[in-house]
Amino acid sequence: MIDCRQFSQSLPYLLADEIEPENKAELLAHARICEGCGAELRIERALRAGLQQVSVKATPACPPSLRKNIERRFLWARLARVTGGLGSMAAAAALVAFLLQPSGDPLDPLIDTTIDYQARRLPADVAFEPPAQVEAFLTQQLGRQVSLPRIDQLPIRGARFMPTQGKRGAVIMLGGGPQRVDVLAVEADQSVSKQLAKPRLTTREGREVLQWYRDGMVYSATSANGRTPNALFKFANHSR
Repeated sequence: MIDCRQFSQSLPYLLADEIEPENKAELLAHARICEGCGAELRIERALRAGLQQVSVKATPACPPSLRKNIERRFLWARLARVTGGLGSMAAAAALVAFLLQPSGDPLDPLIDTTIDYQARRLPADVAFEPPAQVEAFLTQQLGRQVSLPRIDQLPIRGARFMPTQGKRGAVIMLGGGPQRVDVLAVEADQSVSKQLAKPRLTTREGREVLQWYRDGMVYSATSANGRTPNALFKFANHSR
């Protein structure tokens, strides 16, 4: 049975629709019988609906390219303030930024999204587990095998299932402290494999972001200290 504490902890995931159907049903059932949690759910839903309406009405008249850039930054900042630093809601803001990126290189928006995820320190669905346990979790969630970086200096710390732009994806956490690395893995089609015939390194906001393709997944990685570990370069078959 779901209690009020569990409901409050799960509410951000429920609002962002980042929760399994059976867990969603349990949470909604609890909200129907618990007056306090039901009220909390209605208030949060109304707040989100209001923010969406206001953002549409407040869109300034400007050239299309500039308008997209303003919307991307404006919505990200608004959602970040409202959520008070909640991991899943910050992730939702990052997804908004992802969706509103100007058109161009289809892989470029993954850079900003990867940096956002790294800065927000997302909670893990599977944490401090052996790599085989994490791989099994990701295989179940993504419906395909994921090649995890097996790096002695950067042990697998956990993973979080994270749909991105309508595609299945996950954030994989490695290491910790200044050595912490976050890897965003998103399912990709064959056209992406051509874009990443070779791994590439991009510097954005003072951070190195390493991207590579393997087995139907595109990986985008950045580290807490802004510099990609050499061991990750070797795993991705990239030479500095």
